[in-house]
Amino acid sequence: APRIVNISVQSEEDHSFHAKCTAEGEPLPTLTWTGPLSTNVTSVSSGSYLVTKELRHLTHDGRYTCAAVNSLGRAEGTVYFYKYRAGGGSWVLVLLFVSLGIKALALLLILGVGAFWKG
Repeated sequence: APRIVNISVQSEEDHSFHAKCTAEGEPLPTLTWTGPLSTNVTSVSSGSYLVTKELRHLTHDGRYTCAAVNSLGRAEGTVYFYKYRAGGGSWVLVLLFVSLGIKALALLLILGVGAFWKG
């Protein structure tokens, strides 16, 4: 029966990502990727009982499943791809610093008024 030997997501030098699935079995299983908008698939077979199929240029977050099927059965493996994206949180920092600045000015004003009344 087929067996998923390895399934992973890797990055390339050009900062793109690809998913890679390797399975074994006799007869050699057929690999199929399913997931969000799976495109640009290339297959590479190596050895007499191993097959590898890559899903190149992953751009959509989500669950990607590799299915290995032959006449003796089926095996599946899943990877999750979530590309980190820095949020547009710069306005939060501006709001934080403005708020702290107003509080610091209020404190200085209170201290100044207190010093003026005492002295």
